[in-house]
Amino acid sequence: MSSLNSQLSTAPDFPHLLGSANIAVFMKALTDTLAYNYGTIGQNILNKTATTLTNPGPCPHYDDERLNPRTLLPIPDTRKYVQVNRTAEQIDLGLAFDDSILELTAASATALTQDVAAWRRLTDNYNRDLDKYRTQDDTLLEFIITHITKGALEILIANPLMVAFRALPATTITRSSRYIHIINTQFAHGNSTVSINELTKFLALTQGPVSTDPTAAFCNRVMDQYSRVLPLLSHAHQM
Repeated sequence: MSSLNSQLSTAPDFPHLLGSANIAVFMKALTDTLAYNYGTIGQNILNKTATTLTNPGPCPHYDDERLNPRTLLPIPDTRKYVQVNRTAEQIDLGLAFDDSILELTAASATALTQDVAAWRRLTDNYNRDLDKYRTQDDTLLEFIITHITKGALEILIANPLMVAFRALPATTITRSSRYIHIINTQFAHGNSTVSINELTKFLALTQGPVSTDPTAAFCNRVMDQYSRVLPLLSHAHQM
């Protein structure tokens, strides 16, 4: 499902994460929210795909080396942009002449100009996407943190993974997904009491008379309870 451009207002009863006791409920609500909010960042978290950007790197330069066509690594002591040959007078100067002041050939000068223009376009696109994704990611992270109780936040702050999280560079656009990973690492295994209670509710579901309990409504209750049980069973299987 495509994500809406603007953020929809979330339900006022969005659950606050207490810890293992309601991790499944919290993640179910978060998944429902991501279906319509937080743009590309939200959709990629929902679909378990990575949000990536390719930095165009440094601007093309007069002294750039040629790249190996297979490895794409620079070939030492080569030139991507070819210089004109020395004049006879310049040759006579020998080492006293600085080759770095030679002009480029017409073809190489044109190629450098075109490469710089292409790099500027890529850089503009990269910066625009970076700003967009960072805004989405920052907004989602703020939403998540504001829906975690003080006690649960204190536990998360003490999680060993928080050291690397705090060291993430300013260009990171995956802070929210990393924070969700920390939440899952800390709380998602839950405990046996929570798992048994939720599973008991699932197994106890029954449908009343169709006249008062339509099949569609019953199926919705089953799927809602199943979504609460599945994370607990999945994480229990991983232990």
